[in-house]
Amino acid sequence: MPAQKPTILLVDDDMDLRETLAEGLEGAGFQVVQAGNLQHLLAKLPGMKLSAIIVDLMLAGDSGATLLGYIKAHPRLKLIKCIMMSGYEHAEGSAKMWQADMFLRKPLTIAKLIEALNKIGVSAEAEA
Repeated sequence: MPAQKPTILLVDDDMDLRETLAEGLEGAGFQVVQAGNLQHLLAKLPGMKLSAIIVDLMLAGDSGATLLGYIKAHPRLKLIKCIMMSGYEHAEGSAKMWQADMFLRKPLTIAKLIEALNKIGVSAEAEA
């Protein structure tokens, strides 16, 4: 029976960026679930088996901080590793305030994203 790939939830309202990052992560051995916003996502989260969440701070109609707040307050989800990303100057402070495990400044590369996942303990090799 093949080992299950670590599953990453990738939330960004920039569809081109989200698809590019998802493709790179999948090529590196991760399974990726994509979302462009938080609509309908919060209700589904408790039933998802996730290794990590990567979320943009600024989403159309919502904030990535809303997602982090929900995750950190949920007893079943609070241990999921979270990376917040943003191109805004103030965003690193927001990431710390909402207890993100790591912050990445946009623009970013697939290599930086995979390195960040490895630093927070999520690796395709370790779980494969």
